Amino acid sequence: MATVATPLRSKWAPRDWPHAIYAIANASHIVADGGMGYRSYQDNTHLHGALAMVLTPNGNLIVGNSDIVNPDTNQPSELVEFTVDGQFVANRPVDPAQGGSFGMAVKAIRHGVITFAAVDDNTSTLQIWEVQAGE
Repeated sequence: MATVATPLRSKWAPRDWPHAIYAIANASHIVADGGMGYRSYQDNTHLHGALAMVLTPNGNLIVGNSDIVNPDTNQPSELVEFTVDGQFVANRPVDPAQGGSFGMAVKAIRHGVITFAAVDDNTSTLQIWEVQAGE
């Protein structure tokens, strides 16, 4: 399971059921099972087996869907962006077939540009986007 830690010491973890992301408070200080945490985001429309997740420089989370749970042929291989407060922002496919969204990375802002990369597991390729900070 992918997790993302933040300076606020919370950790977000995707869960297949019920198509949700859970936050675990003070995750960097937990030395035993911290439990499931609290549901930060649930979306049966946009989450389809969350597999990977990154925290963007603007504080939003992006999830890569594996399409294995709750598949939707109209939204294959989706990357889904949402706020840590649970508001949907946007989605984008990395492949026209299901099962392509796999891993992601975000490079910090440099000269006002954020570099985001996502793996398309169907074609074994890496897609790279450069976005102006604030977009």
